[in-house]
Amino acid sequence: MAFIVMILGILNLFLPFILRINLMNAYGVWYLYYFFGAFIPCVLYFMGSLKTSFDFILDLDSYYYGFICIFIAFTISTFFCLPFRKKRIHKEKIKITTLGLDIISIASIFFFLIYFSVSIWAYGGFLNFIESSYSRVRTNNSIVNFVSIFMWGSVVFSIISYYAMKEISLSKRLKFQIYIAILCGLIISLMAGGRAVLAFYLFALLTKYILTQKKYKVFLIGIATSLVFFIASYFIIYYRFYVQSQGNIAIDDLDSTEALNGLVFVDHIMLSIKYASIKGFDYGAVYLNSFISFLPRGIFEDKATALAFQMRGFAFGDETAGVPPGLFGEAYIAIGIWGVILISIIYGRFLYVTTVIYNNAIENNCNIRFAILGIIIPLFGFLLVRIGIDLGFLRIGMPLFFCWLGSKIISLKYR
Repeated sequence: MAFIVMILGILNLFLPFILRINLMNAYGVWYLYYFFGAFIPCVLYFMGSLKTSFDFILDLDSYYYGFICIFIAFTISTFFCLPFRKKRIHKEKIKITTLGLDIISIASIFFFLIYFSVSIWAYGGFLNFIESSYSRVRTNNSIVNFVSIFMWGSVVFSIISYYAMKEISLSKRLKFQIYIAILCGLIISLMAGGRAVLAFYLFALLTKYILTQKKYKVFLIGIATSLVFFIASYFIIYYRFYVQSQGNIAIDDLDSTEALNGLVFVDHIMLSIKYASIKGFDYGAVYLNSFISFLPRGIFEDKATALAFQMRGFAFGDETAGVPPGLFGEAYIAIGIWGVILISIIYGRFLYVTTVIYNNAIENNCNIRFAILGIIIPLFGFLLVRIGIDLGFLRIGMPLFFCWLGSKIISLKYR
């Protein structure tokens, strides 16, 4: 069994090169995430040096089946991210108007003010808001969960404003307004309490530069970015643990490997397999619950607890935080291996969409499509796999909605 698992994992490393898949899009991020989050842990497991947070509850079958599930998911999604027809889907360049850019940048600042004002009020003060954000402890405050919509509106519109300002002549007033919007987006990404939003925002601002470079430069940029991410991650994780321990941890107590906390995802799939073996399949209930996750509990009192919190309760006996099963873990909990196969097919087509957008951005030198790429590449390549639909309906759905809305507003003209 171990030999078969390793062969599947190794073959997947060469699969995109055999199929000549372009890695300069969300698939490239998915490939890296698979390598570091699943393949390397697999190698470490068979070397006897893999440690996960769930070792006390997992059995041998969970480990083996977890690796097999993710290897199957990667293979299927790789084949289904290929085009089904040779003809390219071509779209015209998205036009940018001064009116549209003015509206987008003002909206970004407005959303920023709403997000911070309501959050500070809900948490009872600025410091409480920051500490709660970094501690990542579950909150049952529906207002806080709902107001995250404005956070994504501010971030996405500031990114679109940044790319749009490069194409048209602007007044000093509008330039200053856009710079304020970008600053608002950066502040949100620093204070959101996690590494993902910060990495997401910086990548989005650099997307066009990265995707138009030669491959060896992209490699060097990737190494430099990884180092910066590791250092920033170290201090963010330290502060999170510091807050969670109520100040009873020193920075010397934090192992450097904790900076990579969250990058390994195959262990969450293993836990999902163990969860389903005891609790049984939910036959898609997680997806139905996610569609109403944005409704305040005061309106919908019978709203189910997110699966991530149920998983935490299953593993550790409390629901103070979340353990997301991820895209493939929740699919397994739904209907087993068939759920993994089905969601892998759908995920592969999502990856193909990013290839279409990439081709049109390059061919037309379309800044707005580069902005959209900067947003959806980390969302599809990393975040969707990590948190799944369970937690991703708002966290991924909202950025996609604001991408669509921003691409429409940016072309508005005076009547």
